[in-house]
Amino acid sequence: MAGKSKKKPVWKGQKRNALGLPFTFTKYILYDNKLVIRKGFLNITEDEVELYKVKDKQLKISLLGRIFNYGTISIYASGVYNCDNVLKNVHTADSQGHPVFRCRRCQLRPA
Repeated sequence: MAGKSKKKPVWKGQKRNALGLPFTFTKYILYDNKLVIRKGFLNITEDEVELYKVKDKQLKISLLGRIFNYGTISIYASGVYNCDNVLKNVHTADSQGHPVFRCRRCQLRPA
């Protein structure tokens, strides 16, 4: 449609191997209202998580991750069949600077 403009992503990332190199076919795209996880080369699977459904976030960084500056972010959301969405081995995965942790809609609310 010519009248509608596509939303610009807040952040784009890609899964990395053990040495921090992006030689995989998994891409992560964060918009202001949703997170899209796109996997595959020939058969593509795309999962979307609405950010208002996020219940909890977790960050795991291994020793190699600290050396090569990558880590795994787990996002737990309500109301979806796959409750744990994992952003595996993303670059610059720290809880202060990563856009998933800074996203306004993804802020945790008291129950």
